[in-house]
Amino acid sequence: MLDMLRYFFEASRKVDKFIYKKHIKSYNAVIVIFIVLLAMVSVSIYINDHLNNDFLLRIALFTLGSYMCLIMPYIFYREGEIRRYILWGDKEKYIDVLKRFTIKSYLVFLFEISYLVVIPLLGFSNLPLIFNIKFINRFALENIIELFYITITLISILWFSYHIVYLTVPLQKIRIKITKYIAIGATLSLIIGNREFRDISILFSCLLISYFWIQYIIELKEEELQALDNKTVTKEHRIT
Repeated sequence: MLDMLRYFFEASRKVDKFIYKKHIKSYNAVIVIFIVLLAMVSVSIYINDHLNNDFLLRIALFTLGSYMCLIMPYIFYREGEIRRYILWGDKEKYIDVLKRFTIKSYLVFLFEISYLVVIPLLGFSNLPLIFNIKFINRFALENIIELFYITITLISILWFSYHIVYLTVPLQKIRIKITKYIAIGATLSLIIGNREFRDISILFSCLLISYFWIQYIIELKEEELQALDNKTVTKEHRIT
């Protein structure tokens, strides 16, 4: 699992580097791809007007819509800013804030990124309507709350996993914070565990599930570090 997470983070880093690299003169991949897709739509419109066939136009619009659903949240994440103390203070980029192991970084990543994921999911669910496929959109709208819960659980795991995989802080510090969050989450779930606050209770339950997964990832990381230490000791014994 650690290898999968490491691959995911490294692949994300390479994609980010590719997207912001200048490819044609001073244009990065974001602009180049957008221009190419606009050209595809224009050609498809021309074909539809002259051949009365909208199949290529539908494919072009679906591709352009998919690209916009993906790239707009990414640009917001990459270029968006937040004030140091949320409502006041100097502005900082999200991407810089999210790399820190702080409660502010965690909460911003948890809720902002969750919304940035859910909104494109809703956008994607609308795109099949271009081909008169309606059940995907209906499913997404009927299960939007569940999609948000699933997203927030995965986002929580990813944020902690980043710090575990790259050891940005000692594992013991991460374990202490996770234990504290589990205690807080379990206490609040017990306090508000009635039907009137059902949605909030489910949210806490999802976060608690993410914390148990994070504890498992911490154990995997410690096992990996222990294996590396054993290899080092074995090599030293061989040398001596």
